[in-house]
Amino acid sequence: MKIKISKSPYPFCFKNKSAFYCLIALIVQQLIAASSTLWIVRLSHDIVAGANFSTNLFLYLASLILPYLPAAVMSVLLVTWEQSIVRKYIYLFISANTHHINLWSDKKKQEEFISTVNHEGSQTINQAVNYYYGLTSSGLNIFLNILTITFLVDYLFIFSYSFSLVLSFILIKIQNKSHTNLVQKAQNSRIELAKSVLSFWDNVVLGNAYNLKFWKKNIDTRIDHAVKDNVSASAFRELVSIGISIATFLPSLIIAAYGMHHHSGDTVALAAFLVIMPRLFLVLSYTYDLLYLVTQFGAMKTRMQTILHVVENHESSRLSSYAPRIDWPRIQVQGSDLINGHQLSIDSIKNLLQKTGRFTIRGKNGSGKSSLLLEIKRIFKEDAFYLPSQNHLHFSFEEAERSTGELLKEQLEEIYKQVESKIILLDEWDANLDGTNQHRLSQLIDQIAQTKCVVEVRHR
Repeated sequence: MKIKISKSPYPFCFKNKSAFYCLIALIVQQLIAASSTLWIVRLSHDIVAGANFSTNLFLYLASLILPYLPAAVMSVLLVTWEQSIVRKYIYLFISANTHHINLWSDKKKQEEFISTVNHEGSQTINQAVNYYYGLTSSGLNIFLNILTITFLVDYLFIFSYSFSLVLSFILIKIQNKSHTNLVQKAQNSRIELAKSVLSFWDNVVLGNAYNLKFWKKNIDTRIDHAVKDNVSASAFRELVSIGISIATFLPSLIIAAYGMHHHSGDTVALAAFLVIMPRLFLVLSYTYDLLYLVTQFGAMKTRMQTILHVVENHESSRLSSYAPRIDWPRIQVQGSDLINGHQLSIDSIKNLLQKTGRFTIRGKNGSGKSSLLLEIKRIFKEDAFYLPSQNHLHFSFEEAERSTGELLKEQLEEIYKQVESKIILLDEWDANLDGTNQHRLSQLIDQIAQTKCVVEVRHR
């Protein structure tokens, strides 16, 4: 499944059926909710005029109850939307990093990818879905309600509200870059902390006091940095929010007070002002929420770009070779006529791999035996199957409680029966096996070598 990676997080998030259906349900919900202002104003007119108010009362009550139906639909669609983006993110990672052999042995990259894809990635996607939903919901709610209030009560509301928005957006623009930088710094601190925590198993479980001391020191430092950076981002956000609340509420409240004073002799108009006053406060509260979300727009974009950066396709890195790590004179290949190390080269190995048989690579530690297997895998890609000595590769059988020998036997049997690759690369398969298991599995490897080319690195 190939997915094109976009530098912008918006196509990644919104090119989605669930997102589209969620938007439709949201529009329906907000139209019904906004109509409640119309019905309650008409209801107040009927009551003041002494007219029959049953129809408008029914419509008002219906406008309060019916929004729960599309809301229930949206709650389901939000979950579907989020999980479909998580799936898409995982496939982006697969698409960008499959056959990225040089990354496999890069432990620092592995820690970065695991902490980002497994933790920060899913968390950021969850927050992004809720963020974009909240932003759209608040925006629609405010827009429809302000239009209704302006149409029903006083056109000055649209001007006072527009003035509030201009003031708020100026404040947002002034602080946006600083806030984005603080949020990115806070996110990086969380990723670094997650990377440090990943090394807990050996340092904690083995119980070496010497190593545990340095691990705890490192964790304490990372936590201190994470607390400092996240508190700074949060404090800055709250200060901006206070300024936005003042800019939002004050102009509209002045217009509301002026309107009530101006229409003090008009009972019907005054009743309309009194009825919409709670709704106006609610709209202003939503506006505060909306503007608060707007201040997070750049920060959320930055967070999404950070997790998308992990799944970018770095072609220059993909083309890296393991060949420089191979010390050819110190390597022997048993089972072939390439005995002398000086005869060995990647070209001679490639010629050897054209036929079936079992070939054992031997050499001293550091001679590049595993690097040779990885280089073969890099060159032949799907035509080669690489089985490390320790791995978390998934097979069709369920990995119940098995001994090392039994698990490896299951894996080799499935490779023999199911894997179509012509070249099988076994890296120190005999590590941690007793003599009986080594002999039994060696016979199975001989059987595989009758139809495939098996290249193995032996532990002993």
